[in-house]
Amino acid sequence: MKLVFEFKATFCNSWPKLKIHVNDNLLFDDFIVEHRLFSLVVPESETFTVVIEGIGKQFGENNIWDTKLDGEEIIEDKTLRILDIQIDDISMGSSWLQNLSNNGTFYKNEKLFFIITTPILNWIIEEKFIKNQSSAGAYSGGDKFSYDKVVNTINHIKNKYFNDQNINL
Repeated sequence: MKLVFEFKATFCNSWPKLKIHVNDNLLFDDFIVEHRLFSLVVPESETFTVVIEGIGKQFGENNIWDTKLDGEEIIEDKTLRILDIQIDDISMGSSWLQNLSNNGTFYKNEKLFFIITTPILNWIIEEKFIKNQSSAGAYSGGDKFSYDKVVNTINHIKNKYFNDQNINL
């Protein structure tokens, strides 16, 4: 599996530090300077647990603060934003990124994770379309995908061609 990550960073005292683990293997450990796009090739597995860890922000340790204020206004801040994640050349998109635990932006030191299952294309469809559609409420007709329509079509095919056989599609 190929993972492509795109990040945008902001500077305050130092650039954000990022670590990426897949199935407990550290595959990336470096600073993100301004903007960075890179890819990782991950060995085959049934599941892939992806952990993104950042950002090495200091909150007063050794008298260093990685957020600078002018009164109540933030004038400098160490942050890291995920611009895109691609899985096997398929972009997961901004809607999916917004559903991550930190909305795709690191303002503090934290870890976020997601688990990719095989078959990967099925997981991508589930994550990008079915889960997003379910969380958005009823189908609006504004796009081409309808989870209910897919389920109804599968049930129709099962009934028409397989009758009452116990077939799972």
